[in-house]
Amino acid sequence: MQETFMDNRRKIGGINASLQDILAGIRVVKSFANEDIEREKFKVSNEKFMASKRRNYHAMGSFQSGNNFFKVYCM
Repeated sequence: MQETFMDNRRKIGGINASLQDILAGIRVVKSFANEDIEREKFKVSNEKFMASKRRNYHAMGSFQSGNNFFKVYCM
């Protein structure tokens, strides 16, 4: 779980950095008509974040179901 949470935090950091770059450079982006490129960069970062989040929820679900199993059947 710790590994998936750390991966998730890294992905969030990547998205935040990407958004900061996009927002800070929005005037430049508009003036050079690179909106499509920036959208694609954000899409890639967001997909990586979503994959990390799925792994995170999978780890949490496995942990919870294991705990509940032992709680119900071993007590």
